[in-house]
Amino acid sequence: MIVATPEPGGWRTRLDNGRDTARADTGAGGEGFSPHELLEAALASCMSMTVRMVAERRGIALADVTVKVWLDRCHPGAPVYDYEVALSGALSTIERRVLLAAAARCPVRRTLDATATFREHDAGPG
Repeated sequence: MIVATPEPGGWRTRLDNGRDTARADTGAGGEGFSPHELLEAALASCMSMTVRMVAERRGIALADVTVKVWLDRCHPGAPVYDYEVALSGALSTIERRVLLAAAARCPVRRTLDATATFREHDAGPG
């Protein structure tokens, strides 16, 4: 669970998961990630971790992975997540395919692919 609380000045927001904190802001010259950048970050980090896990489990000599994600919101009701996965190391064509397929199946991507349901929970009087 993430808890978001306001910080003084503008729209800065502190994000806390009980272990770590981060900062979000509007993205318009603010401090921290914009909410949409956080979506991009969730997907990029999940793809990167998944690729590294699969490489380790299969003994693939992955030297490095860099994932770039950008969200195109120009399509109402159907956002498009563009991404690029750069792999380095002495990888065969088959190993590259395995790792790229793993990135495409990461848990956050599967979550974003699914139809979401939102449930509101009443926090009671503030």
